[in-house]
Amino acid sequence: MKYLGDTFDIHGGGLDNQFPHHECEIAQSECATGKLFVRYWIHNNLVTVGGQKMSKSLGNIIMLKNAFKKYSPLVVRFFILQSHYRSTLDFTNEALEGAAKGLEKLHNTVRNVRLDLAKGVHPANENAGLKIDLDGYKKLFCDAMDDDFNAPQAIAVLFDLSHEVNAALSAGTLSSETLVNVDNTFTELGGTILGIIPAQLNANMPEDVSLEADLVRLMIDLRAEARIQKLWALSDNIRDRLLKLGITLEDKKEGTIWRRTS
Repeated sequence: MKYLGDTFDIHGGGLDNQFPHHECEIAQSECATGKLFVRYWIHNNLVTVGGQKMSKSLGNIIMLKNAFKKYSPLVVRFFILQSHYRSTLDFTNEALEGAAKGLEKLHNTVRNVRLDLAKGVHPANENAGLKIDLDGYKKLFCDAMDDDFNAPQAIAVLFDLSHEVNAALSAGTLSSETLVNVDNTFTELGGTILGIIPAQLNANMPEDVSLEADLVRLMIDLRAEARIQKLWALSDNIRDRLLKLGITLEDKKEGTIWRRTS
C-alpha cells in the first residue's frame, strides 16, 4: 500500500498462492481500509520441469540468473509468453531451444525490414508499393491481448505479419513509407507491449546466436570470394550445406542476406 495505495489494479502471483495467501491479503487489507483491495487478480499456473512440478522440496528449481547463462532473457520471455498464463508451463531445454529459433525468425524479419529501410531498397514510385493492412494486424493483436491476456494468440498474429512481410521483402514491393510503418508496428506490438523485439537487435542477441551470425557471415564472405574466382561448384555447395542446416541465403543487389528456415 505504501507504493500502490489502498486499491490498485492488478495483483499477480502463482495459482497455489490464491489460498490462503491472497485470500488472507484481501481480508486483512479490506478490513483495515474498508476499500476494495485489488480490481484484477492474475494467477499464473504452475511451472513444471520435464512434466514434474518445480519446487524447492524436489530440488528442481531453476534460477533465472542460471537460465540466462545459456539463454537470452528475451528468449526466456518469449518462451513464457508462448503459453497462456493460466496454462501449465513446462520448462525444458528443448522447449527453450525451440523458443530461441522461433524468436530468431521473428527478429530476422525485423532486421531485414530495417536493413532495406537503411539502404533505401524500395520501389522508386512510392505509390506503387504493396500495402499491408497493419491496422488489421493491430486489431487482431489487441483483440487477443484483451481476451484474458492471450499472449500466444498475439504472438501468432506477429508471425502472420512476419510471413506477409517476408514475402513482400523478397518481391521488393514495399515502399519506404510502408517499411517505416511495418517497423513501427513490430516495435509497438512486439517491443513496447510484449518486450520481445528490442530497438537494437544486435545489442540484445545471446552469445550463441551472435556467434551463429558471425559464422554465417563468414560463410557468406567465403562464398562471395568463391564467386569472384568463378568457383561456382564451391559457391553452390556452401549455399546448399547452409540450407541443410536451416539457413537460407538470399542474393540481393546490395549483398547477400540470410535467415533461418528451421
